[in-house]
Amino acid sequence: MLKVAQTAHDLSQQKAPLSPAAAEAIKEIMDYSPWYIDAQPSRMGRPLPIPWALGPVKDTQKSSMELLDLEIESFGVYAELSPAEKVAREAVIVETNTFITKTITKQMVETNVFGSEKTGLATATSDIDFRLSWSPRSRQNSSSALSGPLKHLAKAMSGSPEYEHVEFRFAKYPLIAAKHKKSGIDIQIVSSPDTRRQRDVTAQYLTELPHLRSVYMVVKIALSIRGLVDVYSGGTGSYGLFIMLVAALKRRSSDPPTTAAAQLLRFLDFYAHLDTEKHAVSVSPPKLFMKHDASEVSLKDNLEAARRRGDAIRAAQWAIGQKRLHQRYLLCLQDPAKPSNDLGRKSNAVKHIQRTLKALYNTLQKDLEDIQAAQDHGRPWQHDSILEPHIGRCHEVYFERRRKVEEYGLKFMLEERRER
Repeated sequence: MLKVAQTAHDLSQQKAPLSPAAAEAIKEIMDYSPWYIDAQPSRMGRPLPIPWALGPVKDTQKSSMELLDLEIESFGVYAELSPAEKVAREAVIVETNTFITKTITKQMVETNVFGSEKTGLATATSDIDFRLSWSPRSRQNSSSALSGPLKHLAKAMSGSPEYEHVEFRFAKYPLIAAKHKKSGIDIQIVSSPDTRRQRDVTAQYLTELPHLRSVYMVVKIALSIRGLVDVYSGGTGSYGLFIMLVAALKRRSSDPPTTAAAQLLRFLDFYAHLDTEKHAVSVSPPKLFMKHDASEVSLKDNLEAARRRGDAIRAAQWAIGQKRLHQRYLLCLQDPAKPSNDLGRKSNAVKHIQRTLKALYNTLQKDLEDIQAAQDHGRPWQHDSILEPHIGRCHEVYFERRRKVEEYGLKFMLEERRER
């Protein structure tokens, strides 16, 4: 996917027409065949019990959908941060903020934490995201101009014993990716725009839609354990995935999903069958809108007509809904926090994502039918977990990472107790 992303970037900078040979080579790269992506396998020699599993079901009074409901909610509890994990993440935030301030104190910049840490959707393995911005007294407002301070910071972090795997990535919004050595927590420091509006939108939907948090945790782990969330690798991004889920759940329907099980099925079904070449997705209002070729419509005329009507959302849809010449399949997902922002514009792996979601949907449908058949005949379903085919052995895959974070947090908790 990195090759697809790099080719897409190169095409955006291309001025001269491509030769027939070059165009054919690019088509071969960009128009890749979709694959089902397996969950990352566990490397543990001895299997661990599944913490959220219901176990072989002996209660034949519950339907398969009711059992799936219970397991999704149980997984949501498992995925929540433990007290020690919360302390560990708070400590890393303090340490990293202090390091940034000491390193570039004369540059008149400010830092703040954003993303899942602020929305309450962080797990123990989530990145901690720091936003670097100019302070009001600096008279600067360009994010790209922060590449200098970020490079200086990346060099300092590379030489520090507190961080490892430090990488500076120059992009529209330059960023540093690194790992906090003692806790193993990944961090990103980026010069992105303010995301408070996205945080407000996230809080609104978490309040509005029952079960959303638990279902999101299942969906996020299902894609994370397959490497399909990281935007740098062509994934959806955590916020993008959250909005994908909300968009599927808010779609007008004669049978709206009200339970966690029904919501998970709706999400899988919706994106497994969405034609991303024809349709783009909006949350507010919750509907699909048509993508278009530049040659088929007068983009400027339609934009101006929407603006004259005072319809900023539709104007933004005309702006972001244009099909890309070599990537007509890209997901177009309108950001409810900023309608002109297409959250799917970098989802180069969307073909793999859709193929995987379709397979997971079919698997879940079959398992629910098998469970119901067993229940109807008064027999227990002999498997431990309905969700395991989707989220894999994530408790084993992430076991060492969670253990390291937990131990780092416990150290601070013990120190605090001694000081009392």
